[in-house]
Amino acid sequence: MYDFIELCKMTQFQLKAYVAEQLVLFGYKPEIEDGYVYARELGCPVLLTAHLDTVHKEPVRDVVVSEPGAISSPQGIGGDDRCGVYIILSLIAKTNYRPAILFCEDEEIGGIGSSKFCKRGDFVDDVRRLKFMIELDRMGKNDAVYYDDDNEGFHAFIEEITGYVANYGSFSDISHLMPETGISGVNLSCGYYRPHTTSEYVVVEEMNRTESAVEKLCDAAKKDSCPSYAFTESGWNDMYLQIWYTDAREWPQISRPHISCTESACEALYRCESEADGFLQFFKEHPLLCWSDIIGYQVL
Repeated sequence: MYDFIELCKMTQFQLKAYVAEQLVLFGYKPEIEDGYVYARELGCPVLLTAHLDTVHKEPVRDVVVSEPGAISSPQGIGGDDRCGVYIILSLIAKTNYRPAILFCEDEEIGGIGSSKFCKRGDFVDDVRRLKFMIELDRMGKNDAVYYDDDNEGFHAFIEEITGYVANYGSFSDISHLMPETGISGVNLSCGYYRPHTTSEYVVVEEMNRTESAVEKLCDAAKKDSCPSYAFTESGWNDMYLQIWYTDAREWPQISRPHISCTESACEALYRCESEADGFLQFFKEHPLLCWSDIIGYQVL
């Protein structure tokens, strides 16, 4: 727990230097680039990725540990996505697995780091030789999110090994990485809740459970019987639900809205089969909001 708290207290700049040092310590030769830190795999054909930034204005100074094993901070603990960074570093410290690793900057303002990574053809070619990718950047305790990847064999593989359940999400770095590299990916829950607010908290037991799930997936990937899973773009209709909402209670606490500026946040695009399904997913992922909070929407 102590190491996790120290990660939460770092700025993105400090954390970038720290993860690079840790990768060297465990045998990697990381490439430190504008927007990301990348390390090639050393015998485990999987990519693990997480992002280094959080939405909070202030660095963590005060940490509150409550029962049952939940961690929060008045400044915003930043479990999104310090949980993902911690899981990756903890895994390579505790095991001999050496998957490829990508730590991205500025995911919270549009996946800038992963976009820059996708422009490096040699790095993209490296990832294309892997079997699948795992992002560790999802709230909750047992979600598996695939975004636009419709490879049902990969979904079944992930869910059988981890016991996690398929769910919907808006965007993460693998939304850029999967179509560019052509391999399947999943974003797994990391044990954080109420992201993008100062009331965010992390359940340590659930974070550790996801680390164990990732270890199982790495073990499976090393077996000859494990195939490479190709990214299969969703065959759904091109219908999206775009929702604008605002919650004045949260704006003073958030340094940068997801996508938009001004008064209203443009929260993610949901690929959906109908407008009703889109609203259902939106309110499931935003339980603190109600219809009266919505100030505009558009189906594209």
